[in-house]
Amino acid sequence: MLQLEHGRTTKITTRHEALPRKVHYVRSHRYRDVYTTAFETVRVKVRSELVELFPEPLRREALRQTGLHLAGSGSLDAFAVRLVEQSEVTQDFGTGALFRTSIESMFNKVRAMASKWPLEVLTPVSGQFLVGNNPAVSVRTDITPWSYNMAFGDAHSIVLPITPRHLLALGRENIVDTIPRTLMDKINPVQIRAADRYVYMHPRSRRLETFARETARRWRADRVSPYRASASSSRSRRS
Repeated sequence: MLQLEHGRTTKITTRHEALPRKVHYVRSHRYRDVYTTAFETVRVKVRSELVELFPEPLRREALRQTGLHLAGSGSLDAFAVRLVEQSEVTQDFGTGALFRTSIESMFNKVRAMASKWPLEVLTPVSGQFLVGNNPAVSVRTDITPWSYNMAFGDAHSIVLPITPRHLLALGRENIVDTIPRTLMDKINPVQIRAADRYVYMHPRSRRLETFARETARRWRADRVSPYRASASSSRSRRS
């Protein structure tokens, strides 16, 4: 993926099974948000399906637990909420146990997939890497700017800056090499856009701080909120 256009390469034979250990799912704001959103979506879906598909078993269970005969859909929905909240899965979600098993499952899947990829260890010819607080990012490099945060199987690589001067990436062969400034300037904006709230840099990297602020400002200006898009569409229809 980050195969280089110039410069000397040094082949390496080291295995990179430790790379996914750097992905830091536990500390990833993005992964936690994806996990929480998925759980809440399923929780609402299960409650609705209980009421729509199993109203009579739901009434019998309500009678068994509470001694009440539930007639209306509102009372059934309220009892369905109670059942979902009582479930072992929801209890594990509340304690964090479900998050832990989810992370372990995802870690094992990504490790198995990443073990088939060679590892590139890259340093910039000049400048420094930004490190966002979601540093391990899946990317596609067939468009500019690079797209990011897609599923592992759809990505061209996973990039992970580990110091201001070192970056790990999944690629086509095991190499240690340098990258030109033009390529580094494609990687750093990805770290800015993928970050939850922060990017990190060396305290003396004043030019990098200016670059980060300008990139973030332009990116925010280019984004259109769903409300703005909807309002604009409504105005177009009225006109």
